[in-house]
Amino acid sequence: MPCVHNKRLLSYLVLLAIVILIVDLWGLYALRNDSLVTRLDRTSINVFDSLGRTQPLKSYPHEMWFEQELAKADFTKGGGKQKIIDVLQWTMNQVKETGVGNPQSAREALEMARHGKGLSCDPMSAVYTNALHALGFKVRPIQLIRSLFNNADTHVTTEVLLDGRWVIFDPTFNVSYEKNGRLIGAKEIKRALLDGTSAQIKPVFYGKVAYPARLQTYYVNWLPLYNNVLVSDQGTPGRLSKLPPMRYWIGPRTHYLSISNVEQGLGGVEFIKQAYFIFVVALPIAWFVLVLLAVLLWLIPRRKLKVSVERTGSRPRDNDSATVEPRIGQLHYEPRVLATGARLDDNLIRE
Repeated sequence: MPCVHNKRLLSYLVLLAIVILIVDLWGLYALRNDSLVTRLDRTSINVFDSLGRTQPLKSYPHEMWFEQELAKADFTKGGGKQKIIDVLQWTMNQVKETGVGNPQSAREALEMARHGKGLSCDPMSAVYTNALHALGFKVRPIQLIRSLFNNADTHVTTEVLLDGRWVIFDPTFNVSYEKNGRLIGAKEIKRALLDGTSAQIKPVFYGKVAYPARLQTYYVNWLPLYNNVLVSDQGTPGRLSKLPPMRYWIGPRTHYLSISNVEQGLGGVEFIKQAYFIFVVALPIAWFVLVLLAVLLWLIPRRKLKVSVERTGSRPRDNDSATVEPRIGQLHYEPRVLATGARLDDNLIRE
């Protein structure tokens, strides 16, 4: 068992580990409550534009199922702008109501809608993105947030790679956006907000559909949602990428489109990134080190210094020395040579 000093140190380590664990769990809960469950990285225009071009940013486990569902509606792979619009309207005609359900996949969302359940913008984007991906289009969900510290005013839409450019096709409002007669994406809308040309942006409505949400009746003005434009990357699949601290490096991350160094949201991006690092990397590592030290302190107690046999008379421990000294009072024979040269073999000596 550990000595008194080790017990006291052990108590301090355990107490500190418990405090760090509580603080870390609270921080992770706070981040999750604000939908900040991935690493947030500031991304330049060129890097942001490249995301999703060469490989999908997420997995599509129900790709074959969506391909079969679309085949029932006579959709085949390939096509251009008109097919993108046709799939948009097909998606919005599958859902008759708005709602705040929480489906775990795009397939579950579509099946819920077919049973009369309503969907919000996030699952609507998921259904549309999966449908277009099944037909061979390059797509990516886009998250819009009016303020990084207020997750109430958010929206999820979809960008499709059309003629080499990312273009918004919104499966919630059945619209795209154009500026100077050309369809544009989230990058162009955010740049227009910064340079003061947002008045030139006009919504392009694609006609009546079953899904009832409309841009004109949305509870907030849609333009300020483009203050903060983000796209998510699922990172490296696997269990390891879900655990801290590895989640920070190989787990999912969110890319924040940064156009100017004077944007209002940049301070929030850095704050969120640092908070995520603290609660996902720093505190878990500190907790692990404290627990490891506590275990070592418990399993490896301090050893007493070896005391001279003549002073203590105690029995030596097995690992103190390979040579066992004779105890006081023990009889032993010691051959002694006399001055004359004769050997006295049986001279009994008592210590």
